[in-house]
Amino acid sequence: MRQTSLATGVLIILASFLIVCTASTTAAGQGQGFVELQVKKIGDVWKVVDSNNNATIKVKPNYKISWRSDESELVFQFPDEYSTYFKGESESDQLAGNTKKLNRNQRLNFIVKENAPEGRLVYSVFVVQDGVYAEGNSPPVIIIEY
Repeated sequence: MRQTSLATGVLIILASFLIVCTASTTAAGQGQGFVELQVKKIGDVWKVVDSNNNATIKVKPNYKISWRSDESELVFQFPDEYSTYFKGESESDQLAGNTKKLNRNQRLNFIVKENAPEGRLVYSVFVVQDGVYAEGNSPPVIIIEY
């Protein structure tokens, strides 16, 4: 059974939106889940969404989260260092800081750490093209569950 969720997000000051989307996708491989998110303009508003236009996702340790934007450069900001919550896809990936720039047509990929703090991870996404934060009902959220 494969159920996929897509959504994307980025930078400073928590934008005004919170949407919860359950992502219980099983990816090929070792039972690792996979969530793909996209930052896109819906009407006049930039949003971080999955394929069902949901913006908050639920993940478990070892889930891979992939954000992308085909329309603008993005800047993601997390409340703490990335390494608190995520690890890279390989041993050579260095995760330092709490902000990350994502160029148009590129992906930002993280894997949820086995010891990531459980609960809500509120982050923000800044859309460089329009100089605004992605919106919705609240800032984008990742819910880490065990």
